[in-house]
Amino acid sequence: MPTNMDNRSRVADAISSLPPSKVEEMASRLKEEGNEAYTEKDYDKALEKWGKGVGILKAAGLETSQLCIAIRSNVVQVFLKTGMYEYVLTECNDILEIDPRNAKILARRAKANTSLADRPGTGESFDERKAKHNKAIEDLNKCIEILEEGCLDAAKMKLKEECEEDLRCLFRRGDDFYTELAEGRDGLKHHMNSGKFLSVYELFDSIHN
Repeated sequence: MPTNMDNRSRVADAISSLPPSKVEEMASRLKEEGNEAYTEKDYDKALEKWGKGVGILKAAGLETSQLCIAIRSNVVQVFLKTGMYEYVLTECNDILEIDPRNAKILARRAKANTSLADRPGTGESFDERKAKHNKAIEDLNKCIEILEEGCLDAAKMKLKEECEEDLRCLFRRGDDFYTELAEGRDGLKHHMNSGKFLSVYELFDSIHN
């Protein structure tokens, strides 16, 4: 009796035999379907569509394509929106290994690190929170630098302004801000989203398998 692994292997073999243009056409369709679900706030369905898109691109050896990066960027946005910041960092780190000058991903990683640094009841020390704070500043500065090197269209200008505002917010936070959070580390522990978005975690794992 064929196992799920056998089935996945056969699907991967079938996809790898297709012309790259056909695979990208299939993935683009899944990307659009995911975008529609995202617009409707059906994040589970969006991730399912995008996960399939990433899966077939990887099976065809197109994991470094701009299309694959664009789909994964959408995945990051859902994780960011639903407070799954650890997954944001994992996905952003992977994408930046492929595309280290991706301004949008740098900005999203900065948002995740800022949120993790600010989150109460996690048991993190002052130094751990401050390290995330500093990493967020580093990413925001790099994002702005990259954006300023090229022609700024409306979308890039908006991203630059958002990064500048995020930087101003971070610079207003002195050490006392993180000291107070760290001193409350024996309080109520933070729990990551579960239940409603449980399938989101499973889908994220499936993207990387």
